[in-house]
Amino acid sequence: MSKDVNVAIIGLDTSHSVEFPRRMQAPDYDPAFKVPGLRAVSCLRFETPFQDKKGLDARQLQLEAWGIKVTERLNEAVADCDAIMLEINDPAHHLEYFKQIATLGKRVFIDKPLADNIVIPPFRPKA
Repeated sequence: MSKDVNVAIIGLDTSHSVEFPRRMQAPDYDPAFKVPGLRAVSCLRFETPFQDKKGLDARQLQLEAWGIKVTERLNEAVADCDAIMLEINDPAHHLEYFKQIATLGKRVFIDKPLADNIVIPPFRPKA
């Protein structure tokens, strides 16, 4: 039997921070749609313009009900994980956190939005 991949969730300002763990391990989630082999073990929470303290508190209660440790310290959130899901709705934080976790040698999933802006050159058809 293979060991589950323990996942740390970075960010709690998006619904994905709750929905991905729900699909991993919520006891009342439909087994036909569960994601086997992944187990959320921790989550890093911090406020962003997308989620205030009250919303974070509600999400934290749900995660803790599923056995997920929620912390405000990055090193604590990633200490016992095999992989990291960067689940920050505010893309202004993506690079900052990616730089910190990229050096850990763990698998990383970066959820959308990847960036808060992008410059795309105008399309010019070939003549």
